[in-house]
Amino acid sequence: MTPRPVHILCPLGDPNSAKAWSGLPKRLVDALQCCHRLGVAEQAQIHPFWYVLDKPFRLALGEQSRNREQTTLIHNRRVAATLHRTHELQDGHVLHIGTGAFPHKAALEGTRNYLLIDATWRAWSNTGMGRQMPESIRLAVDRRERACYEKVRHVFTISQYVRYQVCSDYGINPDKVTAIGSGFGSIQPFTGAKDYTWKKILFVSKGHFVEKGGQLLVEAFRAAYSRDPQLSLTIAGREEYLTQFKNEPGIIPMGYLQPGSDALQRLFNEHTLFVMPSQYEAWGFVYLEALACKMPFIGLKHNAFRELSNNGQFGYGLETGSVHELTETLLSAFSDPAGLEARGKAGQAYCLGTYTWDKTIQRMLAVMDRPPA
Repeated sequence: MTPRPVHILCPLGDPNSAKAWSGLPKRLVDALQCCHRLGVAEQAQIHPFWYVLDKPFRLALGEQSRNREQTTLIHNRRVAATLHRTHELQDGHVLHIGTGAFPHKAALEGTRNYLLIDATWRAWSNTGMGRQMPESIRLAVDRRERACYEKVRHVFTISQYVRYQVCSDYGINPDKVTAIGSGFGSIQPFTGAKDYTWKKILFVSKGHFVEKGGQLLVEAFRAAYSRDPQLSLTIAGREEYLTQFKNEPGIIPMGYLQPGSDALQRLFNEHTLFVMPSQYEAWGFVYLEALACKMPFIGLKHNAFRELSNNGQFGYGLETGSVHELTETLLSAFSDPAGLEARGKAGQAYCLGTYTWDKTIQRMLAVMDRPPA
């Protein structure tokens, strides 16, 4: 029997583009093509869910909210129409990237629908921007997300941590949820030698500097640098870093670097410790890229940190995320170059042996191709 093709629908951009959702859909597309299982890969021809909800957000903040349900219904019908226009979807598996374009129930008939997420709405809504949303909107989207989990044949999560959240917070049967992991992005593994006596710290972020822990790191670095001026910190990812940190002792600012560029690759090859104490990082492709280049990492000890660091073997976890704790962790890590090197080498071996796109796809296909119970 010929294996069914996998069709990918993504509301977060073109799944054939490396710019969509940190490149994850594109990586899935490439991996499915390699094993000859890719069907249709397209962007749902609608606005992403968050933009669709802009109108009800405004309504809830001061105007009448009578159109809220109507707006969501129109959104769902557009997705349903997209599915029905693509008739060949019924011959294969349909993988929805995120719940943002999950279809109206009419579109579920006759199709084998699956869902891939890297975070739950409930966890995201309790951080940053999510806390600013009206409670009525938070509850409405939470109900909709639960319905998505219930309607699909299976839910795929990137991390074990999010799998646990789906099961515990939404009451979904654990047999219906599988963590499939991921490979890493455009950074290639570094096979050369590193001198771990070089006290070179790397932070890379294209945005959300404070949320990614950038300000916390700068303050901790200042304190650590006053005690050990051999430390250096490279901050890369946005043009404004060039002026923001140009006069900071020990800090080397760099602007935007194209993913996959030689300049970005060199940063990962040359530095010995990656630090990103992000307030909320559902997965963290950049942590995997650091490990692939023999760089242990520092992050907050929550979300997927334990998985990616193998319970702290290849990374340094922060309990509180205070300036003092991070300062001491930086100094402690570089006080033991041999230990840092051991973590870096073991972390690379673990990363390359555990997190590959081929293994991610095989875990997913094993569920999709399973005979119905």
